[in-house]
Amino acid sequence: MGHKEPMTIATALKLIQKSELILPAIQREYVWKPSQVIKIFDSVLRGYPVGSFLSWKVAPETVGAFKFYGFLKDYSGYDKKHNPVVDIPTDREVIAVLDGQQRLTSLNIGLRGTYAYRNPRAWANKAWSYPERRLYLNLLGEAPENEAGLKYHLAFLTKEQITQAAEDDTKKWFPVSDIFDASEAYQMAQIPVKYGVGNEAKAERAARAGRSG
Repeated sequence: MGHKEPMTIATALKLIQKSELILPAIQREYVWKPSQVIKIFDSVLRGYPVGSFLSWKVAPETVGAFKFYGFLKDYSGYDKKHNPVVDIPTDREVIAVLDGQQRLTSLNIGLRGTYAYRNPRAWANKAWSYPERRLYLNLLGEAPENEAGLKYHLAFLTKEQITQAAEDDTKKWFPVSDIFDASEAYQMAQIPVKYGVGNEAKAERAARAGRSG
C-alpha cells in the first residue's frame, strides 16, 4: 500500500476548493456536532496531530465510472446536510477520501464556512431556528473549565452574538477563517493588532498557535 506525503491543512483545503480532493458515493454524510468541530480545532491549535487519512488516487480513465461528491463548506441542520455532486473532468486524476471525511469537513467548515444548528427549544421545521454561525476564537482567554480538557476558547457564534459581545472586555472574538486567509506568518502576527489587542500576551500566544496550526 502506498503512502502519500503529509500535507498541511491549508493545502488540503485548497485541493477541496479545486475539487481535486473529493468524496466517493460510498461515504456517509457529515454528522459531526459543533462540539466535535471545536475539539479538533483545539487539538490543531495545541499542535496535536489530527490523524491520518485513507485516500484513493483515481486515474483519469476511471473517473467517469464513479459518482463523486464535494465537501461541505456551509452546513445547515435545516437544509444543507447533503454533499454536492461534482462533475470531475476525465483528463486528470483526483484523490478520493475513503477515511477522514468528518475531520476534513470540520476543518473546511471552521476555516472557510459556516455551521447552522438549531437553537435550543426552537421549531425544527423553521429556517429561522437555524441561524448561521461562524467559528470564533477568543484572543483574550482560555476555555472555561470543561470536562473535555479544551484549552482554547472557541465557539460558533452568530453576527448578533458578536455584536453583543463587543463591550465585553474579557473577550475579543475573531473569526478562525482569518487564519486560513493569513497565508504568511507576518499576517498571523498582525491579527492581535487588527483586533485591538496587540499588547496582550494571551492574544500573541493565540496568534502563535494559529501560525503553528
